[in-house]
Amino acid sequence: MGRARDAILDALENLTAEELKKFKLKLLSVPLREGYGRIPRGALLSMDALDLTDKLVSFYLETYGAELTANVLRDMGLQEMAGQLQAATHQGGSPRLAYRPTGPRPHGGKGREGDHLAHILPGSG
Repeated sequence: MGRARDAILDALENLTAEELKKFKLKLLSVPLREGYGRIPRGALLSMDALDLTDKLVSFYLETYGAELTANVLRDMGLQEMAGQLQAATHQGGSPRLAYRPTGPRPHGGKGREGDHLAHILPGSG
């Protein structure tokens, strides 16, 4: 527990102030899975990266929160950062994001809920 949360935080902390503002605005309009609600606009817009990470995890839990974060980053044109976030959460890698060119992700953040859990071993990392 905590790997996805750490990866979300690391991604959000690596955004510029303008990018974080854009992230929050896009989060208000991104399609959500059925059964999930939106973080209230008034609370969302005043949050820093740490508070936003906590709110994402409390509203959407770690797995979906990381997926949603990656989707918004992709929508912003930050494919490399989104790919690094997915790699850190889906493959049990380090939550620290390294900015290096990456190819297209074979799953594109889609798949059955829980598929990524097969790659996470207790106590790894």
